[in-house]
Amino acid sequence: MSIATLGILRHVCEMCGGSCQGVNVSLSSPEELAQVLGQAEQLGVSDPAPDGVLRRVGGRCVFLGDDALCRIHGAWGLSAKPKVCQQYPMIATRVGDETRVGLDPGCFHSVKSWVTGPQIPGGSLMVSVSDQPDAVLAHEERVMSVLEHAESTEQALANLIPGDLEGFLGRWIRALQAVELADLLADPDTSPSLRHSLGPMAQALPSWTTIPSPPELSENARSFALHAAKRMVWLRLCPKIPSPAVVGLLSLGGVMACGWTNTEDAAFGQALAGWMRAIRAPAVLGRLLPSPQSLQTLVEG
Repeated sequence: MSIATLGILRHVCEMCGGSCQGVNVSLSSPEELAQVLGQAEQLGVSDPAPDGVLRRVGGRCVFLGDDALCRIHGAWGLSAKPKVCQQYPMIATRVGDETRVGLDPGCFHSVKSWVTGPQIPGGSLMVSVSDQPDAVLAHEERVMSVLEHAESTEQALANLIPGDLEGFLGRWIRALQAVELADLLADPDTSPSLRHSLGPMAQALPSWTTIPSPPELSENARSFALHAAKRMVWLRLCPKIPSPAVVGLLSLGGVMACGWTNTEDAAFGQALAGWMRAIRAPAVLGRLLPSPQSLQTLVEG
């Protein structure tokens, strides 16, 4: 089994607690469940893992403290946490005979350290297995090539769509507005981190009556945006979307929307992380692309 990465993996945890919100954390074994149940009893946490999944309250893991730190980690150290929590934002996906290892672009502070942060050491990782057919590989390679050779988000989009970019962006804005993002973010089960990261976009969306000018991102943010889109495609982080090109379009479209909202590196990076999480959520995806026909209309007009 070969191991492949998208370059050197660098990361610094900002201990923001964002990774502990809005995600389903499945425990890997009966032994891990028993360990969590024992930890919960000592910490005074009730019903911590119904059906083997860590419970969330208001979108937050039941073990996440008011200080945005993991209570299990604080009491017993990193190695006492569930395995998936220990390795995040590291993701490992098996595709055929290859295990692809990379960093989830849904980490809210990746834009800060993806180039200059310390290299993440290797180790034993939980690996998910992609069930997409082998026929996807050629399509995936084409999309990755487009992302690899593009100098900007606009260029990558233009190379992925069959028509003109301006027409696509107009349809993209209308599709985003139809999502009614502010309504989704107001749901009490939405994580505070997602509400914070995407709230400004939700407020700005109704004002986009014409296509805004291309966002003037820094070189770091521009490069990170393309790299984040590559991670989404290559790590197959949207299993409900079988087409690599569609994953690329939704990722790059999110880059444009996040950039139209705020071009400052930290705010842009947090918004993009929130978007990369949001397009994996059925509630968002179902409104953005409610039918195969809506996808065709978005892409082709």
